[in-house]
Amino acid sequence: MRNDVGSMVNRQDDPNPLRSLSIALDIIDAFLTVPELGLSELARRVGVAKSTAHRTCSSLAARGLLERTDAGRFRLGVKLYEYGHLVSARSELRAQALPVLVELRNTIGETVQIGVPSEADVLYVERVPGLRALRFITDAHRRSPVHRSSSGKALAAFLPELAARRLRAGLPASTGYTIVVPKLFLKELERVRQRGYATSTDETEIGLSSVAVPVRGRPDGPVVAAISVAGPTSRVVGEHMTHHAALLSAAALRVTEALVAGQFALPNRAG
Repeated sequence: MRNDVGSMVNRQDDPNPLRSLSIALDIIDAFLTVPELGLSELARRVGVAKSTAHRTCSSLAARGLLERTDAGRFRLGVKLYEYGHLVSARSELRAQALPVLVELRNTIGETVQIGVPSEADVLYVERVPGLRALRFITDAHRRSPVHRSSSGKALAAFLPELAARRLRAGLPASTGYTIVVPKLFLKELERVRQRGYATSTDETEIGLSSVAVPVRGRPDGPVVAAISVAGPTSRVVGEHMTHHAALLSAAALRVTEALVAGQFALPNRAG
């Protein structure tokens, strides 16, 4: 078997290998919002026959891109995790930002991270854990809907299409403090633009809060990322909020300067 996704289907059975590749990618995309799916639900979401879904999922599982659970359902496989870390490790944004994030973490003491827009979410491409243990900042929180995270709001406030994608996808609640009303979400983004930083107070998980600022690809250029500090609510927001925002803004400017020196440009894509 060849080492590409397109070879995961039997070309003798399918006269259109590009269509088979598209189905395989659609199946993988179906897991962006849910951890596990059964075969029937997968086929319905992708819009293919159950037999086609079964054949494609079996091929994906054979390559480690999907895993089959004991209950016969499917979930994303460890191979995708490996690919993700390779992309992150080779990312110019990550390379330029990491020294700044380490210094910022050492100054504040809390977890700091940098995220980029991805579909209707923010995807954290680098994270430096705080000096004190924080049980709810783990690899499981690498992606977050933009409406309930400070980084997501900092991005969406300056990227109208990102905000529009989130509104189309919906504003699901994570806690009782999550913004779930579109009008309030847009009003919050306006506040972010006015003051230059975003906050998330108990909106993702009770007891966890964050402050974020946008990062531009050049001083007068588009927003390409967001830097945030996250930790226990009592240590991050309230009387600490403006202080953290000032430190984050200074760090964001340093990342921008590093990106300019490296001639970084965010890929022009919808995700």
